[in-house]
Amino acid sequence: MSGCCDSGSSQIVTERDPVCGRSVNRVTAWRHEYADRDFFFCSARCQARFIAAPTAHLAAQQLAKPVGALTCSAHARKAWARVASALGQFRSSLAAKE
Repeated sequence: MSGCCDSGSSQIVTERDPVCGRSVNRVTAWRHEYADRDFFFCSARCQARFIAAPTAHLAAQQLAKPVGALTCSAHARKAWARVASALGQFRSSLAAKE
C-alpha cells in the first residue's frame, strides 16, 4: 500500500546559518528575508546579529568558501579578488552606519 505519508521521503532539508555556520532545519529554523533571499538561523540571537549587519556576515561567508589549491596564479587572483570584494562590501556597510 503506497500513500502520500508512507513514501519514505522524510528527508530533512538543512541550510547553513550565515552567522555561526551551524546546519539548521529549514522548517524549524528562524528565518529572515534579505536581498530577495531567505536566510535561516539556529537562534534569535544569530538572526538579530545578521539583521544588524547582513553584508558583513555575507562577506565573511564568501571568505569562508574554499577557493581550491592556490598553485597557479589564476587561483590566487580569484581568491584575492574575492577577499577585496568582501572587504569593500564590509567597509561600505560600516560607512553606511556612520
